[in-house]
Amino acid sequence: KRPKHCQGHHRVQYSAQTPDHPSTLCPAPPLERGSMAGANRRTIWTLYFVVFVDVFQAFFVIPFLPTIVKSFGGTEQEIAHQVAILSSLAAFGEMLGSPIVGSLSDRCGRRPVLLISTLVNACSCVALGFAQSLPVAVAARLINGLSGSTVGIANTCLVDVTGDAERPEVMSQMTSWIGIGLTVGPIAGSYLYRFGGVEVACVAAACVSLLNCLSIFCFVKESRPTPEQSSSSAPPASAPGAATCGARLR
Repeated sequence: KRPKHCQGHHRVQYSAQTPDHPSTLCPAPPLERGSMAGANRRTIWTLYFVVFVDVFQAFFVIPFLPTIVKSFGGTEQEIAHQVAILSSLAAFGEMLGSPIVGSLSDRCGRRPVLLISTLVNACSCVALGFAQSLPVAVAARLINGLSGSTVGIANTCLVDVTGDAERPEVMSQMTSWIGIGLTVGPIAGSYLYRFGGVEVACVAAACVSLLNCLSIFCFVKESRPTPEQSSSSAPPASAPGAATCGARLR
């Protein structure tokens, strides 16, 4: 029979020693349930889509990037050099933008930063598609990288809305969406380029970013903890069950 001082717990038992019951088996307190049971599944899938679009936008342009550079003119050596620069600018922009965007999300909130980033990302795609000079293309790619630094925010949002039990599974699935973006981006870019040229491919990529923005607006709520929530989530000095069930394992 379960001891009276241990009623209310439903997990696996462990040995604890209390003043009234020196060697009574007490059930361990239940683990805190996270958001796979409590949080909205649509929020989690939207954050997966954010990660996918982030990587997709960086790589969809690779198949037709030489065509864009050739329209600016120059020798083969100059074209090859310029293609290399434009190819790496998005990753360079993400490297610069990740700490900045992360800091802004801590100050202003995750949701507004995600919304603004995706809108700017869509504008950069359109600017790249209609670029008539190398400086415009460079600026478009750099802004694409700066505004695409949303993987870190998506990771933070998942940490905010998930509990300890399901967080490893959710984070591992998010990693797979990076690989999906790396795979789908160049393939989709090549088909879009064959279908309608550079302009159509870039406008289609901008539409993907707008769809991403709409999904965030509809399904992602602000998850940044308020100061009151942060203080209330701190563990109390002495838990109510500590005096009765104890926490010493044998």
